[in-house]
Amino acid sequence: MNPIASLKIDINLFRNDVNNLINYIPVATNTNGSSVFSYINVNRAFTQGAELNISYKIKTLQISGGYQLLSTGDKDLLEKIKNNEVYGRDKINGVARLMIKSDYSGLLNRSKHQANLRLFWEKDNNKWNASLRFIYRSRFGVTDKDGNGFANMKEEFAKEMLQTNMTIGYQLNKSFSLQAGVNNLLNQINAKDLPNIPGINWFLGIHYSFKK
Repeated sequence: MNPIASLKIDINLFRNDVNNLINYIPVATNTNGSSVFSYINVNRAFTQGAELNISYKIKTLQISGGYQLLSTGDKDLLEKIKNNEVYGRDKINGVARLMIKSDYSGLLNRSKHQANLRLFWEKDNNKWNASLRFIYRSRFGVTDKDGNGFANMKEEFAKEMLQTNMTIGYQLNKSFSLQAGVNNLLNQINAKDLPNIPGINWFLGIHYSFKK
């Protein structure tokens, strides 16, 4: 087997300038601690960054991973920061000071770094297979407590998260297969900022596919 032929690399650079971007922000808190979200309009926004995807196969093991570096912003707000018109605090009860460009963290709910790694193993006879996947998301702004339009204090960010998923499958015949696994194996929970990710979630299923 040619090791180079088994290696695939994909690199993408992107830039998007968006007018009237719809972004969502938390506006209240439920009794269970989760956030209630609403929508705001960003007149002139941008998103830009780079993506790297790599896959490599070693006999029965497929290794694939990806990384995204993302930069986002509100152009009007950045102009105000440049013109020394935006103030903020370093902590909740701190003294207000002028914000500079390095204080700006971008649009809310956008992580600067995201990455994933997947290991997929399949037995030679295609009966058994298993996968292990890691999904990483760096911290991201979720709220604006000092009224300057972006997250700059520690209390305004959601912490980074690493989600781990694992599955194992068995092909019964040409049509039926069994699969069992667990999502969020490390029980990473942030009910307030990421209510769509529950705790440890076990599952068992049977799949049927139509094949001629």
